[in-house]
Amino acid sequence: MAKTFTNYPKAAVENAKRALKFREETDNKNSCGTPVGWARANQLANREPISLDTVKRMAQFNRHRQNKDVPYEEGCGGIMWDAWGGTEGVDWAIRTVQQEEKQNMINYDILNDVMDMGYEVERLNSVLQSANGDKVVINIASDGGEVFTGLKIAGLIGSYEGETQANIYGLAASIATVIALAADEVKINRFAFFMIHNAWGFFQGNKEEVTKQKKVLKQIDNLLADLYTTKIIRSGKAKGDREEVLSKIKNMMANETFLTASEAIDMGLVDGYIQEEENELQQQAISNVRKKAQFYNKLPKELLNEMDDKKTLFARILQVFGLSKSDASEALNALSEGEKLEEEPQAKAMERSEDKEDDKKKEDDKMKAMEEEIKSLKEALKAMEEEKKAMEEDYKAMEEEKKEIKEAKNELEESISNSAPYAKGQEKTVKKSESIFSPEVEESLNKWLNQAIGK
Repeated sequence: MAKTFTNYPKAAVENAKRALKFREETDNKNSCGTPVGWARANQLANREPISLDTVKRMAQFNRHRQNKDVPYEEGCGGIMWDAWGGTEGVDWAIRTVQQEEKQNMINYDILNDVMDMGYEVERLNSVLQSANGDKVVINIASDGGEVFTGLKIAGLIGSYEGETQANIYGLAASIATVIALAADEVKINRFAFFMIHNAWGFFQGNKEEVTKQKKVLKQIDNLLADLYTTKIIRSGKAKGDREEVLSKIKNMMANETFLTASEAIDMGLVDGYIQEEENELQQQAISNVRKKAQFYNKLPKELLNEMDDKKTLFARILQVFGLSKSDASEALNALSEGEKLEEEPQAKAMERSEDKEDDKKKEDDKMKAMEEEIKSLKEALKAMEEEKKAMEEDYKAMEEEKKEIKEAKNELEESISNSAPYAKGQEKTVKKSESIFSPEVEESLNKWLNQAIGK
């Protein structure tokens, strides 16, 4: 199911409602907007769920921001700006799109020499296929490497259907610059370098082999120079025609030129600086140095064991740019002293944070215990009500039973009274018509009684 959003600001809802109300009251006298724009206003006014594609279109409406203050009565700029959520709605859409892109962004690291060891190209191809069109960021901190391996990597990046961005940290040199230029957008850290030079290599053989290799190297130089020139021209920063730019690039390559970040941007080889919000990518690139170095098996084990991410990368960069080992060590010591000064306040901050977490946990436990107690009381009250109901039913049954016994007793007494009135000590003359004996029995009894009394 596609993701939808309903968390756009209340102000965006009110802006859309205001635009719709004015349209209704004036019968849209200026014929402003399109069916799509008014459909968007209705969605926002009714706070309906909107798709990510719709959010992206809201963000793209930012191109009309310059018209947002046009009064409703005078034109369409202001009313349609509000129909799309107004400033609050468009700003929210921009933030939301950035957050979604950041979540869907996939990072690929090239943090060592580019070598054809049988897996780099395959690994990148696997990552790009699984990315399914999501944005891919290639983090580069590399001295370069094998030209044809780099061209394969650049080809995969250039043919990827989704958006790609190259971020350069520390140094992108030689074929690593070509890999960077294969991305849709190239960014660089303010303290990084961009190095270009002529291709070189190792070979052996007779004079024919030397001539052959010389020709290949020249072809590679021409290819690289053409790639750099094309990038500069496309950036719109070319100074002169194509031949003039190409000639300058070839001269820079022949002299192995290191460009600072600002110089690379000014020339048009790089599109801009890595923004502050992207610093976490830099941290990730730095933290991956140890893993990537071990993966490529390029660093000695003792260095891997001693590596302290930032510090080691810092030292290696200093050495690349000509500092001696002792100078690099001194810089590292200064960095360590700075970290020690910060260590105590950081520890206190962590301690305060832990105390807050403990207090929060205690409050949560207390609240949980109270909730359990309330739950128990509710269950006990429910049990008492059920018991009361059962007792009332028992009492009702007893009353019914008592009533039945009383009725049975009354019936019995009436029966006894009717059949034997002397049972209650009452004297009553029994008429013959009321005798309970048959005439024969009554005659025998009378005879017996007469004899008994001497008659």
